[in-house]
Amino acid sequence: MPSTRQPNPAYISSEDLDRLRNTGVALQRGPNVDEPPVSLSAFVAAAVILAVVEAACSARGRAIWG
Repeated sequence: MPSTRQPNPAYISSEDLDRLRNTGVALQRGPNVDEPPVSLSAFVAAAVILAVVEAACSARGRAIWG
């Protein structure tokens, strides 16, 4: 039976999106950045995943990476 669930888009304010773009571009151009993001989407995805991991670990009372 196919799922009837539809994906819901996430919304962000224009100001926050500008901050994300500016930060992503700065990281791509930064000479001292070891692993610059390949795209804004990759940068946002990595940030969201990190926030999810941090929230889950915090909720469980554990350290994030240990």
